[in-house]
Amino acid sequence: METHIAAWERKINSLSQEIAEFHHKITAEAEAERQRIIAHAQQEGEHIKKQAQIVAEQELIKAIMYFKKRNGRFSYDHGPRSDKKKVFSAERSGTFGKGFH
Repeated sequence: METHIAAWERKINSLSQEIAEFHHKITAEAEAERQRIIAHAQQEGEHIKKQAQIVAEQELIKAIMYFKKRNGRFSYDHGPRSDKKKVFSAERSGTFGKGFH
C-alpha cells in the first residue's frame, strides 16, 4: 500500500513539475509575443506619423498655392474686372478653390 502511495506521489510531483515547466514556457512565449506586438505597433505608429506629416505638408503647399493664386490673379482689389466676375461667380456656385483641394 505504501508503495502505491509513494508511486502516486512521485507521479503527482512529476506532473506538478511538468505543469510548472509548461507555465514557465507559455509565459515566456506570451511575453515574447507581447514584445513583438509592441515593436510592430511602434513601427506602425512611426509610419503613420510620417505619413501624416507628409499629408500635412502637402496640404500646406496646396493652401499656399491657393492663397498665392487668390491674392495674385484673383484678388478682389487688384485683378481685372473679368477675373473678379469669375471669382464672385465661383463663390456663389460653391466651386471657388475646388481646383486646389
